[in-house]
Amino acid sequence: MDTIFSFVSKRLFYFLFPILGILFMSTECAGFGLSGLGDIIYNIDGSCIREGASSSGSVVYNIDNKYIRAGSSTYGSIIYNIDGNNIRYGSSAFGTIAYYIDGDNIRKDTSDGVIIYIKDGNYIRANY
Repeated sequence: MDTIFSFVSKRLFYFLFPILGILFMSTECAGFGLSGLGDIIYNIDGSCIREGASSSGSVVYNIDNKYIRAGSSTYGSIIYNIDGNNIRYGSSAFGTIAYYIDGDNIRKDTSDGVIIYIKDGNYIRANY
């Protein structure tokens, strides 16, 4: 009787394990906010921010101290100004806030804005 029980319990375990594993993983990921990870929008490569996931993607922005400039040159026009956790439009410290950096989350406008991007290692992903 002992061997029949162990045989049945092993089969039941192997049958239920993938189902339980999927349920466990989905609830665990949702708890850490990973369920909203979307497509990779940008790839951070040193001071360059490239389009897409590839390290050979075209350079969209260049980080030059506290400024984010258009293109790959440090002489490109200033698009954003980094002021603490705020990313502001233009070069002025008094410019309108475009984004707010909240840990690995990038929010639209202010600290209570909607999360639109998530930093995932060297990647910036869309938040769905």
